[in-house]
Amino acid sequence: MRNEYFARTEHVLAVRRVCGLFEFIAPPAFWSADIPTLRAVYNGIGPDRWSGHFRRLVTFLLAWFEAAAIIHDWEYTFMPKTYRAFTAANWRFAKNVCREAIMYYRDIPGGWRMIARRVTEGLLLAMLCQFFGWSGFLTAKPEDIL
Repeated sequence: MRNEYFARTEHVLAVRRVCGLFEFIAPPAFWSADIPTLRAVYNGIGPDRWSGHFRRLVTFLLAWFEAAAIIHDWEYTFMPKTYRAFTAANWRFAKNVCREAIMYYRDIPGGWRMIARRVTEGLLLAMLCQFFGWSGFLTAKPEDIL
């Protein structure tokens, strides 16, 4: 098992509810994945090669991105190991972050500042994944968690 159950069952359920609430883009199989599988796949924010302690700290600091990250982690594990699927997973992460920022902050006075900040941060994370995540994408396999 690659992440030693990063999050509790209740937390994974809550994160997936956020994905549904904001109507995130995800492969259809993500929505039917059982919670033990999502728990096994989800490693917080950051690559598997980081220590669990450091990933927990980064996830705490960037908790706002968890909902997009759980879909991203599922895709890294279950999607075909092609550069196209890798790029699509990173693109979906960026799109989901933008969607959440807009939907969450759009009705708040001055919310455009937070939208701009979250979108910028999310796009930066997606670019980091695109530029440095290929080897992690190739090594994340369903047989490692099931």
